[in-house]
Amino acid sequence: MKSAMLAVAERFTQAFSNRDAAGFVSTYGPDATVWHNDDRIVQGREENLAKLQGFFSICSAVEYRNIERDVTDASTLVQQHVVWGRLNDGREFEVPVCMVIKFKDGLIHHIAEYCDPAPFHQLLHGTD
Repeated sequence: MKSAMLAVAERFTQAFSNRDAAGFVSTYGPDATVWHNDDRIVQGREENLAKLQGFFSICSAVEYRNIERDVTDASTLVQQHVVWGRLNDGREFEVPVCMVIKFKDGLIHHIAEYCDPAPFHQLLHGTD
């Protein structure tokens, strides 16, 4: 199971770098949910897909950097990384992230994502 979770996490990472929202969400199970600490809202697959499409539309490049993964039990993977990106106007950003990813039937069942998006929002809204 460990290698299967790591393989899904790698597909997830590649889809993110390719700004492929549909590919990203294809790693999710049918009832997957995503929770973000900054707004405490639980999103389903379609809501998360829409959020990703919006994010990718304002970025000319994005990727996860400095990835560290730890499989903590038979259904849980913790991933720490830095989201690096370049906005369409050329400005760059970095946001450290920690995700606790739960798996079910070989796909992502739930993600709890922890980050401080304030620097990104300041950059986006021109208040840096």
